[in-house]
Amino acid sequence: MDTRRFVFVVARDDGLRRSIAFALEAEGLLVMSSGSLRTMREVSGSAEIGCAVIDEDAISSEEDGWHLVMGFAVPIVLLADRLPTMPDTFRGTILLKPLLGERLVEAVARSLNPKVRSK
Repeated sequence: MDTRRFVFVVARDDGLRRSIAFALEAEGLLVMSSGSLRTMREVSGSAEIGCAVIDEDAISSEEDGWHLVMGFAVPIVLLADRLPTMPDTFRGTILLKPLLGERLVEAVARSLNPKVRSK
């Protein structure tokens, strides 16, 4: 498994989750997905995750959502409807919805390989 390209997608909305996974898989990336941050936490102990794409609704649906996100030791691409209130220590990439596939793929590529720059 090419762990540099392994992406975990977390989105409560099944359609959004499948759409994101499809866009990333079309670029040749390996994808796992879930509707729950807790599932990602459980899987991260046994799987090599290169980065995570997390929808803000998945964070707000968990009582300790930001605590869970800040505990992940991988780059995060956060999908948001608006600029969310978040911990000062959050250093991920924020993409505002609606998403364009190209912006998502570029953000994931930068997260997986910080040397990659936008076009």
